[in-house]
Amino acid sequence: MSETPTAAPAAAPAARALSVAEVRAQQNFALAAIAGVGAAIVGAVVWAIVTVITEMALRLNSNVQTTMQQLSIEEKRLQLAKASRIPNLDLQAGVDFNSPPDFNVGPRGQVGVTLPLFNHGQGEIAQSNARLDLLRFSIQAQKTTAEAQVIAAYYDYDTKLRLASDYSKTIVPQTARVEEMAEESYRAGKSNLLTLIDAQRRLNETRKAYLSSLFSVQSAFSALEEVVGGALD
Repeated sequence: MSETPTAAPAAAPAARALSVAEVRAQQNFALAAIAGVGAAIVGAVVWAIVTVITEMALRLNSNVQTTMQQLSIEEKRLQLAKASRIPNLDLQAGVDFNSPPDFNVGPRGQVGVTLPLFNHGQGEIAQSNARLDLLRFSIQAQKTTAEAQVIAAYYDYDTKLRLASDYSKTIVPQTARVEEMAEESYRAGKSNLLTLIDAQRRLNETRKAYLSSLFSVQSAFSALEEVVGGALD
């Protein structure tokens, strides 16, 4: 009896080498993912700072606090108006003396009930509810305005702070390096004097712009404190 030959297992396909474009795409995806996570973290931190500053501004805002106080007073007025609609029960007790010939000493009692038949307080309650709605709307509008002012002032300060940081870390050092290279080239006889003077002029202008950005940062921070209504140091 002949044996049927078994087929040899197929060889596994060789792994395909990734092209340069595919490798770069994977690297770019990884970098984008990292950058996205980093941006999300930075955004969350910035929003937390803005939230804290906004809450501080609302606590220090005189208009908001005044309106909230008026709201509390009006709520108490409404409670008083509603309470006046409830019948008032009046109980009195006492002792009478020297009432001859009936008695010399005797107890006395009195029960009184006041019914609000003609004064139901409907108009006063409706007017109080209307004032409460107006005050709540005013508080919400004041809070929205205060929040918008704080957010605008903070992001203006943050933008100017980032610009000053770019000048300090990148722009000024690079411009100074270019000026040094121009000076070395001039001393070596590879460039003329005009090139050196132009490099020095650019460095001076860059340094002036950096000082101006620092002043803008201080002005923006002062404006933010003014909007908040208190010191942020």
